[in-house]
Amino acid sequence: LLILVFQYSGYTHELQKTLNNLTQQYHTLQSNNSLMKEMLRNKSRELDDFKRQKKLDSSNREQNRCCGESKVLDCIQLTGKYVEGYWFCSGIKCYFIMDNKHWSGCKQTCQDCSLSLLKIDDDDELVS
Repeated sequence: LLILVFQYSGYTHELQKTLNNLTQQYHTLQSNNSLMKEMLRNKSRELDDFKRQKKLDSSNREQNRCCGESKVLDCIQLTGKYVEGYWFCSGIKCYFIMDNKHWSGCKQTCQDCSLSLLKIDDDDELVS
């Protein structure tokens, strides 16, 4: 009988040890699960922010398109007159085109308005 008591005592001690280990593992898994859920929430927020910013950028690009708009350059303080022209877009690139002038005339008009004259040497841009 004494042997059975010692065996039972050893058995319950082992069971208690196993229970303690399982309890510790359970708490560790719960903690890891909470951390994973928080990481998922953060990544979801980041994705939502990214999508919102992408949509905003796309909207801003769309608003900044200038196709077909007429515009009057306000350089009257420099030249004493308004210079009229219009915007032409090719894809996302926009160009301001003024009167039919030779190179030197265009260059002078740009200088009078404190603007730079762009020479387009790319055949793809010239054709579109």
